[in-house]
Amino acid sequence: MKIALPTNSGFIEEHFGDSEYFSIYEIDENNNAIEEETIATVRGCGCTPEILEILFNIGVKTVLVNKITSNETSELSHYGIDVIRGFSGEVSDAVNEWKENSRK
Repeated sequence: MKIALPTNSGFIEEHFGDSEYFSIYEIDENNNAIEEETIATVRGCGCTPEILEILFNIGVKTVLVNKITSNETSELSHYGIDVIRGFSGEVSDAVNEWKENSRK
């Protein structure tokens, strides 16, 4: 399973649409996270149709965010990508928090 996080300098971007990059992690069958890649957003905005298509095409199933608009959530949903709100801080900490919560 692949997850994506809107990031800037190793931290979760406060708002999805302001992200400059997405950190993409693949979670294996043992719930290990492997940093796969970092993708630059188009025009420095995480909400463009181009970046949504890229996330979809590389197999992202879930996006971990701090804040996101209902329109952006709807767009991600259109691509079959789930949104989980409330993540902030360092990217690695957010991934570990998500992994812990997904085991419950």
